[in-house]
Amino acid sequence: MKKIAPLFALLTACASPVVPDIIVGSLPPLEPDYIGVCVPRNIAPLGFGLADSCEASHIVATIGNGSRELIVRSSDGFALASIDEWHEMLAEADTLTITICARRDGKWLEYKPFGIAVADSIDEHLSYRLIEPGYETWGEMGIFSRTLATFDERALLTNRQTDYGCMNCHTPSPDGGQALVHLRADHAGTYVMRNGQMRRLDGQLPAGVRSLTYPAWHPDGRFVAFSTNDTRQMFHTTNANRIEVMDFGSDILIYDLSTDRCFASPQLFSDRWFETFPCFTPCGRRLIFCSAERVPMPDGFDRLHYNLCSIDFDAESGRLGNEVDTLIRAADERLSVSFPRVSPCGRFVMYTQHRYGQFSIWHHEADLWMLDLHSGERWTLEALNSPSTESFHSWSSNGRWCVFSSRRADGLYTQPFIGHIDTAGRASKPFLLPQKTKRHYQQTMKAYNVPVLY
Repeated sequence: MKKIAPLFALLTACASPVVPDIIVGSLPPLEPDYIGVCVPRNIAPLGFGLADSCEASHIVATIGNGSRELIVRSSDGFALASIDEWHEMLAEADTLTITICARRDGKWLEYKPFGIAVADSIDEHLSYRLIEPGYETWGEMGIFSRTLATFDERALLTNRQTDYGCMNCHTPSPDGGQALVHLRADHAGTYVMRNGQMRRLDGQLPAGVRSLTYPAWHPDGRFVAFSTNDTRQMFHTTNANRIEVMDFGSDILIYDLSTDRCFASPQLFSDRWFETFPCFTPCGRRLIFCSAERVPMPDGFDRLHYNLCSIDFDAESGRLGNEVDTLIRAADERLSVSFPRVSPCGRFVMYTQHRYGQFSIWHHEADLWMLDLHSGERWTLEALNSPSTESFHSWSSNGRWCVFSSRRADGLYTQPFIGHIDTAGRASKPFLLPQKTKRHYQQTMKAYNVPVLY
């Protein structure tokens, strides 16, 4: 008993709340900031730590769900619950209450409690490209898949397998069974990945077309809409948007995977207009895209303004309609729209709005907006936006979540954030994709591009 008693006392102490020396009247300076966010019921554990300037040696997080409490202790300044215990807490309630205690200068401080809402489940996986955050140089990159209920990550394709060429524009199919990816350099082309195998799309392209980018799957998985873009990058010396990726010409094509046939329509393939960023509606009968009237390039790069448009599509005949409808006349406001994404219910279009041009991921003013296709109303998603860039967004399959890339941390590295969207198309405060360690994103030193839920 003499040997057991001290061990029992230690275990009891570890499971007991901290008795604070000081009660702090303010909320904890969390890093990452998870105060007041809404999370999916099946998300991996959130880790709780204070900003580095607080220099806390120990952290204790008390997580309550109304019926019980989970106490998580850490000696490295980052309190992370076990996956099983965390999911048990999420399964039992719609709200979690978190109390943070931190040991600083030999004393325990208890901060003001805060809440986290628990809502609908999210898709099982998230794919993204990891790359150094710049166009000047890059080394290793790859397309990765993260299991959202845990911290498991696996490589779908890395450029070690493709002689270290660039890869981008990865897009899972509607059923998640296959994906598209665009390769450059020695293996240039667009490929379909399925069951670990890759097939290059070798259908004959129209004259002058060299590549297929920004793919959008049709709901039936047979057709893919691509844009073909003549993009070039330049570097500003004084502009806050230090990198400029300009479009010198773009059109939209439809590719029939069943026949390897690629075809265009005069409405989306002309010298007068640039067309890019196609996106099918969930019913498959409309194609939404961005369109701008041609201006002289590169001199007119800041006068290029893209509207949001749509056109009919008949999957049985594989034909596009004859008339283009303009949904948002952003050019009238000297603004530009990019990356439209239609919600699974078909009612909303989430898009990026910025001052000019088509490639908004280096524009600090780029924000996420929403369009209601039923009413025509549009609004900024203020809860999701920050003073830096938001872009590369996608919907969850149930339409209740979105994931997007944001440069809010330092203006350079894009990081994946997830936000809840209610039935009226309104957003809640987003949260940074949780990781096992507090400094994961800083130590990884990679940008997370094109995050896609599937």
